[in-house]
Amino acid sequence: MKCQSCSANIDYRFLTNCSYCGTEQANLLPVHPITDMPTIESFENRPALAKRLTNLIYIFVSSLAAMISGAVVLYFGAAITCIAFLSSSGNPGADCARGSAIAFLSIVSGGFLGTVGGCVFAMKNPLCKGSCK
Repeated sequence: MKCQSCSANIDYRFLTNCSYCGTEQANLLPVHPITDMPTIESFENRPALAKRLTNLIYIFVSSLAAMISGAVVLYFGAAITCIAFLSSSGNPGADCARGSAIAFLSIVSGGFLGTVGGCVFAMKNPLCKGSCK
């Protein structure tokens, strides 16, 4: 906007008087309060809490599902590998112990890797996106 008396540029959002000549501007745009905007009280954190709880439950369910599937996949992978590459020693007790140890380690490590993978997947791809402030 330009000043009415000296034609200097005035930023009418911040100034009502001309900074060069000091005259008060008469035809400034009227400032009306915005009444259709919601008040601050209406911005509550209840939806954010629901989003957080939904994402937290999603993380737990995803971790549980990935733990079970990771344990099953690693167990069958170890079983197929042992059948294909390890030969029997002729001692049933030693073969049973070796198979039990391989099965236990594959289930535990598969469960651990599946839990970590499921948690990372759920954290990277949340169900409820958006700010939770």
